[in-house]
Amino acid sequence: MVLGVVFVVASLAGVVSIVAGRRARTRALHDALWSRGCAGLRWHRAFRSAPPREVRTFLHLVARAFDFAPRRALHLDPEDSIAELLRLSAIGSLTDVL
Repeated sequence: MVLGVVFVVASLAGVVSIVAGRRARTRALHDALWSRGCAGLRWHRAFRSAPPREVRTFLHLVARAFDFAPRRALHLDPEDSIAELLRLSAIGSLTDVL
């Protein structure tokens, strides 16, 4: 009986931790990336010879790699560093070590 109660309490603590981590990640991403506008023009200026379709394909690949929604891909900026994206994507997760 006591073991069952301990298991339930530990499970609830785990769920609360996961929810809190997701909220922290969502807030950090919003503050750092999603609150800014579309960076499509900056991508065009940085890579003038690249067709827009190729830029979007690349950005969707990067978004998927960092577990961002594809609709957020154009919020990424050419000046964003991979280290910063990695740090933001890890906030609130078990891999939050940076």
